[in-house]
Amino acid sequence: MMAAMLMCMVMGGCALILTGTHQRMPIESKTPEAVVWLNGKPVDTAPCIVKLKRSYDVKPRLEIRKDGYITQKPELKVRFNEVASLNFLFPWNWLIDGFSGAAMRYKQIDTVVLKPR
Repeated sequence: MMAAMLMCMVMGGCALILTGTHQRMPIESKTPEAVVWLNGKPVDTAPCIVKLKRSYDVKPRLEIRKDGYITQKPELKVRFNEVASLNFLFPWNWLIDGFSGAAMRYKQIDTVVLKPR
């Protein structure tokens, strides 16, 4: 713990160091072989884990698609990254975590249910 606190003080924001600027998001679908699209490109078949960049200005766009079903676009809700609260030790690190996007994270999305057309 002491080493992590020292790194926070010397190198930057606590959330940036401990959790980074990307987040792994598990995607579950009740429809077998549904394809997960990220920012307009297919990335995997659900269930899977996608890597999302944390950013205040540009949110990643998720879509779950399958032929014969209505495409679902789960909304990514932003919440506070609790690790950033360690910045109370070094207040200037709020700036680093804030500008990098590390002070936020996306809330876990619910299991996606695709409806037939």
